[in-house]
Amino acid sequence: MCEACAGCGEAGDRHCARNGDMAEFLARDPTKRRACRFCERENFGPEFCALSEMARADGILFAAFLRSTLGFASGFLMQSEEDAERVRALGAPAERVKISGNVKYDQELPKATPLAEWLEKEVRAKGRRPLIVAGSVVANEEPLALIAFGVVQGEHRNALLVLAPRKPERFDAATQYIEDSHQKFIKRSDIAVTLPSSAKHNGEITELPSDIAVVLLDSIGELASLYRIADGAFVGGH
Repeated sequence: MCEACAGCGEAGDRHCARNGDMAEFLARDPTKRRACRFCERENFGPEFCALSEMARADGILFAAFLRSTLGFASGFLMQSEEDAERVRALGAPAERVKISGNVKYDQELPKATPLAEWLEKEVRAKGRRPLIVAGSVVANEEPLALIAFGVVQGEHRNALLVLAPRKPERFDAATQYIEDSHQKFIKRSDIAVTLPSSAKHNGEITELPSDIAVVLLDSIGELASLYRIADGAFVGGH
């Protein structure tokens, strides 16, 4: 175990370069390393290789290292010509660089889910517009979303908010924030609607109560289908 890994407990090929000690990582026997993954800090984990931390105070990004390393890649799918030019300048072989567009958004619209169909029917029948979806919210964004929704309620008394934390571990914290805001709410787990996996849900609510202002989406895999029926949306985590 190297010094850079002392804090994370990883050893062997599972090397953590979170402290910027890339030299120790690169010195390991390359024949025993099947892959090296460079990713965004958002995906931080034990195998994280912090590319940005390779930069030193003088701004040098270890150009020689990058050129030799990028040469091993089979291809580079870049969002724009500007991005393509940037990766070519870093040393990527020009013939392997392609412009693919934004693969995060350039995809088919998500299919409808039982929850989306149920919510759309309830919103239409009970006049619960505008419907606001605050999706993928991260820590400390929940109260901001609730405050903004309160402003909307000032002009639209029948407004409805769907609040969807990005990670399951935020469900309890989001619940507390909603309670602190004195908004009446229900959880998705309270609703008797089939999950996308076709598994039955133990919820007992079959109709949207008229006094409910917030629906807490404490589930995974249903958020994308709700944007289609929303009048307004906030996508957190930026």
